[in-house]
Amino acid sequence: MTITPILCSLHLLPVKFRRQYKIAMITFKVIHNLAPAYLGDLVTIKRTSRYNLRSNKSITLFDPSAKYKRTLGERSFKAAVAKTWNSLPDNIRNQSNINQFIGYFYKHFFSNCL
Repeated sequence: MTITPILCSLHLLPVKFRRQYKIAMITFKVIHNLAPAYLGDLVTIKRTSRYNLRSNKSITLFDPSAKYKRTLGERSFKAAVAKTWNSLPDNIRNQSNINQFIGYFYKHFFSNCL
């Protein structure tokens, strides 16, 4: 028996999702200039095309893990931030209010919890 269904029934995120939550919150704060500048230096937003594409609507981050496969690059903070943020659905990434971001994040992960 796993503890995950019990945690979900108590509205507590499992450890894996709590880790993603912390990383996503730091990333949200960096993107919206609410975090310290030294964290902002570690996050690179992908450049969007000058054309009007659907993919331009959401904020995606550059993933450096492909560049540094042989070193610790894929386990670095930069790679973890990009991988976690880019895996979120567009409706969560496009939020500009932190409270709405948290609400959509929890709703998304509790729907996938069980």
